[in-house]
Amino acid sequence: MLLFVLTAYWFVPPVPFLSAMIVPLIVDGTVQARTTYESNNVLRLITGMLCGYAVFGLFGALLLSGYTLGYQFGKEHIAR
Repeated sequence: MLLFVLTAYWFVPPVPFLSAMIVPLIVDGTVQARTTYESNNVLRLITGMLCGYAVFGLFGALLLSGYTLGYQFGKEHIAR
């Protein structure tokens, strides 16, 4: 969360990029569940940080778009 807040000031990643950052966690978890493979702590840390950054970024994008759409709706329909 703190990493996203610090970097979002200079660069806000696009939503498809954020969505792609979740894929490594899904792949690692699926491979562990279906095979005898067990990932190490470094891989878990990296995939978890990527996923956490992406989820926080997607949540921020959702809040921002909801605020923007709500503001536009209120401007058009309420302030007549």
